[in-house]
Amino acid sequence: MREHEITMNDGAVLHVVEHEGTGPAVVLLHDLDADGTAWDGVVTRLRQRDPRIRLLVPDLRGHGTSTVGESPSRKRMVRDLTALVRALGCADPVVCGHGWGADIALAFDDAGSVVAVNPLLGRSPAPIEGDVQRPAGMAGARDAETLAACTLGATTAKPLRRGRRDAPLLLVYATEADGPVVEASDVYDHADEAVAVQGASRHLPLEMPNAVAALLLPWIEEAA
Repeated sequence: MREHEITMNDGAVLHVVEHEGTGPAVVLLHDLDADGTAWDGVVTRLRQRDPRIRLLVPDLRGHGTSTVGESPSRKRMVRDLTALVRALGCADPVVCGHGWGADIALAFDDAGSVVAVNPLLGRSPAPIEGDVQRPAGMAGARDAETLAACTLGATTAKPLRRGRRDAPLLLVYATEADGPVVEASDVYDHADEAVAVQGASRHLPLEMPNAVAALLLPWIEEAA
């Protein structure tokens, strides 16, 4: 495992954990008020199945140990992702995002394929509560002001639109928690595959890492 600090053009510094491998590159993007550790369970299972997979897990700006810089809009986050994959030499990666990270992945133009898990699609983030456990050491947003700015960026971004030229898309969502919003979206209409998970929350990577890893693996193998 290696750690990177990548400086953006506005001075913000993104912290990225890389699990090295010679196989396809996969970028995992977390939700609002989380950080890269949200993917720990999925990372463990992917590495167990295929240690060749190259996994890149950033803390999005204003979260974890990444600094804030400019206002954290979706457009700004997409530019961050572009800079990240170029800096680390990842051509056409599989980009998998959860929540706000899914929205960023859906707006990113240079993905080989996209896996969108519980996309926000204009909604506010769901609190981590009930039976869903926050990983030990998860830092989340750096402060309340940053979280408020990120939430504003998420809920006021233009609706996502998908077309025939976009990267192949797997859409994963919770039937009850996401269904009414996701299934009415343009993203749903243009997904190559949509998987609805019964009885789940809007935090599938935390709640069901085995299931998320199992759904993600065929898309990684397709990219090999």
